[in-house]
Amino acid sequence: MIGKLAEKVGAWSETWGQVVFRPTHFFAALRANPAALSSPEFFAGNILLAYFLTFVASVAFFLAYYPDTLAEKLPSRISGDLTLITKLYFAYCVVIFLAFLVSSSLSYLVALVSKTSASFRTHFEGYMYLSALEPLCVFFLALYFLYDQNPAAVWSLLIVFLAARLWGCFAGWKFVKCLHAPIKRPAVTYFLGFLPTWVLLNTLIAALLWMILSWAIVPYWD
Repeated sequence: MIGKLAEKVGAWSETWGQVVFRPTHFFAALRANPAALSSPEFFAGNILLAYFLTFVASVAFFLAYYPDTLAEKLPSRISGDLTLITKLYFAYCVVIFLAFLVSSSLSYLVALVSKTSASFRTHFEGYMYLSALEPLCVFFLALYFLYDQNPAAVWSLLIVFLAARLWGCFAGWKFVKCLHAPIKRPAVTYFLGFLPTWVLLNTLIAALLWMILSWAIVPYWD
């Protein structure tokens, strides 16, 4: 069991490195050569890590600025909080998956108009690999939402978050141009199909993250 888990973690790390640092090569080769880890497994790993880092950021925040509040409330609330966190995790997974499904479906409709040679399954599986930097985005966005005492620090967190999202825009271009090749008017497919739905997806994810923080973390201030 442990050996298999270690193997999956290794495959996730290998796939993550390829997606993040070599998106052109990764998406160009994806249709002919499957990645080290399937897109559903890669996506699930990213979502699990993103959710975990949400609470790491929250605990780090309270340890740094409100350790007495955390020490006072955590012991009496730990059982109920774990139940809530588990329920929120499953809701988070379902909502994020549906958001990715809707977003990718809308972008695929535009790709169809541009005579894409890729099937919707290929498109959606490739789209899920674009979740590679979701854990990083969620971690810094959670800190941004929680920490508002130092404007310089807040802007630093926001800049890192935006840089990760800009990577998504860049990788999205490689995704459209390489995974759908040959395709007519890839720029039209990108700007009218991928980019608007990518912005919509990220807006939904940010709203969902704030909802989780509001339900599970903010009550510690009460």
